[in-house]
Amino acid sequence: MAAALRGTAEVDWRGFYERYIRGHDTLPLDNVFHDAGLKLGETANDWPLVTLDPAASAVAKTLWAGFIK
Repeated sequence: MAAALRGTAEVDWRGFYERYIRGHDTLPLDNVFHDAGLKLGETANDWPLVTLDPAASAVAKTLWAGFIK
């Protein structure tokens, strides 16, 4: 798992790994999705649902567009 994280970006992943992989902290998905112009919600059946946020900033929309290309 640590090698996979290192393969995504050249940053120090130790804190992330200890906190979210080995630890018990919940991933900050609301913050991550917000930064990428997405919203995390639920369906009527309480299933997770990710949608585009029409109120997202231009920076967030650019980040998402770059990610999906």
